Amino acid sequence: MKESVIGTRIITQIGFLVRDAEATAKAYAEFFGVEYSTGATPAPEIAKMQYLGQPSNGSCKQGFVDLGDVQMEFIQPDDQPSLWRDDLEKNGEGLHHIAFWVKDMEGHIQKLKELDYPMLQRGGWPG
Repeated sequence: MKESVIGTRIITQIGFLVRDAEATAKAYAEFFGVEYSTGATPAPEIAKMQYLGQPSNGSCKQGFVDLGDVQMEFIQPDDQPSLWRDDLEKNGEGLHHIAFWVKDMEGHIQKLKELDYPMLQRGGWPG
């Protein structure tokens, strides 16, 4: 079997763009019989968000449902420029990302740039 470009096949999170993160997380939690939690992106000076290579104050509310080793994340963007906002407006609610547990994220980001994968958005979260 070939090695993954990002060095792993371990999925840790599936993210969805939604109009109401808490209501969606609550509905999924009830369906699966589990708890849900909520959160939000950190303050702009912590997140240091970039969208299409430019600084952005885009933020979001988040809902989370843990299902074994995979977490469902529900993302409700604010009205500031972000990939979240643009995708929600253009495509409506739906799949946003599949996250993988990787070692050396910066190294893999560089490798993906060398393979011509564009960096659309990035930001930092504590932990």
